[in-house]
Amino acid sequence: MEKLKKFRDPVYGYIEIEESIVHNIVDTAVFQRLRNIRQTSYAPLYPSSLHNRFVHSLGVYHLGCLAFNAISRSLQESKEQEIRILEDLNSLCKDKFSRYEALFKLACLLHDVGHSPFSHTGENFYINSKSKARIISEEEIEKYQKKIAETTNPEEKEKLEINFEEAKKYSIYKHLAYLTNDPVFRTAVSYDAAAHEIMSCIVALENWGHDEQYFQNDAERSFFARCITGILYEEAANLPKTAHMKMCDEDSYKIREKMLLNCMIQLLHSSVIDVDRLDYIIRDSSTMGYQSVSVDYKRLLSGLEIVLVDEYNFTV
Repeated sequence: MEKLKKFRDPVYGYIEIEESIVHNIVDTAVFQRLRNIRQTSYAPLYPSSLHNRFVHSLGVYHLGCLAFNAISRSLQESKEQEIRILEDLNSLCKDKFSRYEALFKLACLLHDVGHSPFSHTGENFYINSKSKARIISEEEIEKYQKKIAETTNPEEKEKLEINFEEAKKYSIYKHLAYLTNDPVFRTAVSYDAAAHEIMSCIVALENWGHDEQYFQNDAERSFFARCITGILYEEAANLPKTAHMKMCDEDSYKIREKMLLNCMIQLLHSSVIDVDRLDYIIRDSSTMGYQSVSVDYKRLLSGLEIVLVDEYNFTV
């Protein structure tokens, strides 16, 4: 077992993080800059609320570990109770589960790494960025250039040239799609994600996305980004019974895997309760001096489990 480094936190006591992650990620300038970004903008009203995105990120990592441990226990209990739909995930738990666990915890740690100076105040600059970062692959460039060169019709050639210039224009959504090789980040659904969430994915993947210690393929990079942005795998969200019944065993297994990944995504980013929201509720109320606010986070997170919605679907 890898050696752990302990951080003393005023809310949770000691937070333990693997030493390699501390050295390779937490100790870098990319992450340390979060010490200088305030967690809230309420300091003029609550002068003691001087905590920052750095301590918040460590707190979310800590709560993420507790939440993930809870659903891991839930899956084990489902195996013992012989719940058929969840039993099939046992092979996934043996082969891939530890990879997804590592990616989820990394997303918890890095979910705010892209915050701008002055936090949310500067977020619009990300959307209006005129960056010259490369967001189109060499392969795509060659395809465009080949089509343009081969086209003899002047109108078609002009249209292709316009499309080529448009494809090269920068946006944070195109950038993330390029880094993950997942077209979902180019679509309208990604615009529901906050700009700092998209930028956090970009900053993390630009710095560690090609380190095989953390990411082994595009699918893992995409899952990491979906955890931060809250973008679910729509193909596995609330499928009707008839759709499940028509699937072959292999397709059915893949859908159940995506359903499980959706459960993990919702632990960090959901519309009800997630570890990001939970940390800032607890931490903000503590630093602002609200003595009446007390959240039994250990009891709350220990109650998380994977449950059946119907004969084929499950959720947290």
